[in-house]
Amino acid sequence: HAARRNGPDAQSRWSLRRENAPERRVIQRPVSSASKIWSNCTLTVPGLLEWCRSLSEKINGTAPAVTGSKLDLLSMGEPTIEIPTKVLFAQWDKDVYSLPPMAHYSFGGGERSTSLTEFDLTVEASDTNSVFLLLTGHGLETKLFYNLSGSALFSYLDEEQTRVNLVWGRSAVDLVDYLNDNPLHFILDDWSRLHGEELYTSTNNGFDPYNGRLIKHVDWKAENIRVGTEFEEGPDQHTTVQGFLVRALDVQENDLVYWDHGSGETADFVTMSRSGDGGVNVTFYHCKGSSGPSAGNRVGDVYEVCGQAVKGLVWCDIDRLVNRLEERKQRSRGQAQFIRGDLNLLRAMRARRPVRFSMVVVQPGITGGGLEQKIAEVLAAASGHLVRAGHNELVVWGSS
Repeated sequence: HAARRNGPDAQSRWSLRRENAPERRVIQRPVSSASKIWSNCTLTVPGLLEWCRSLSEKINGTAPAVTGSKLDLLSMGEPTIEIPTKVLFAQWDKDVYSLPPMAHYSFGGGERSTSLTEFDLTVEASDTNSVFLLLTGHGLETKLFYNLSGSALFSYLDEEQTRVNLVWGRSAVDLVDYLNDNPLHFILDDWSRLHGEELYTSTNNGFDPYNGRLIKHVDWKAENIRVGTEFEEGPDQHTTVQGFLVRALDVQENDLVYWDHGSGETADFVTMSRSGDGGVNVTFYHCKGSSGPSAGNRVGDVYEVCGQAVKGLVWCDIDRLVNRLEERKQRSRGQAQFIRGDLNLLRAMRARRPVRFSMVVVQPGITGGGLEQKIAEVLAAASGHLVRAGHNELVVWGSS
């Protein structure tokens, strides 16, 4: 008999599965982060050779590996030579949010420095090979280019674009160089994700149909709201979509309401309320005016505001969120207004557990009655992303 004695190392991960061996025994097949594979059993030499042959077939095979565990639920990226569909939005690598770099750039004959997360990153256009991006805010406007078939994935659109230098303490790197090492995450309109040169397809099982009961009907006409205007400064602010939210959220059920609308926002509004179990319920409100003069189902309206909600998942961490809102308030970033509560209450909310996060999209362009199939699919996909991330289903404030 030949016994394999490769024992597990300190970084091993174990899984159990039933083999189709004659004895139909359950054997252990450990998988090591050091790329070792072993089995805790004793075999004859022919049996050992057969075991190696079967492993070789599985390692070299193209069929998905089914483990019978929750590892099967993890999305695996596949190399791609084209962008299969329209890009909805782009998001920084997660490290940008956990340790935001300062962006240094030239402006008005001088130099400016602002946290990278304070800028707006938007997708202007995309095709099967390229994505055109615009980085704006705080006097900066620079265009970036993603080229799937280029020698470098990211570059400035042309030589005229303002260069941006990212600084962490004493370390500095050009924005484009950073992106080529830490690519943006592109979310496509089929809710798949492109990262670098790898495409992560959306769930094969699709999404559950969107529950129409999650749509709150607002009579915008009775509220005297201009549904095509999300926000504006001045005496008519109260007739905009956000002006309506200022009044609608100023209720006793919300202990804290923060108006964060502006470049680099976490959401247009963030509310917090204490729960009976000692926790806190946090709700993000993302607003968008209707692209038409009257309420109605418009796919473009829905894509944009649902994209904002999915992007907002990065702020579903109470410590990160409180730090962010506190910093924006102290620096007067965005609207920077407490409709209810204050900084002391915001800081106190940090210690409460458990924390529950919810997303609400406010869009007069969505109607509860006769919801079109495509719009229902977009809402269901966005809601599915939130639920899989461990949060509540997406709620819509739309039209009657």
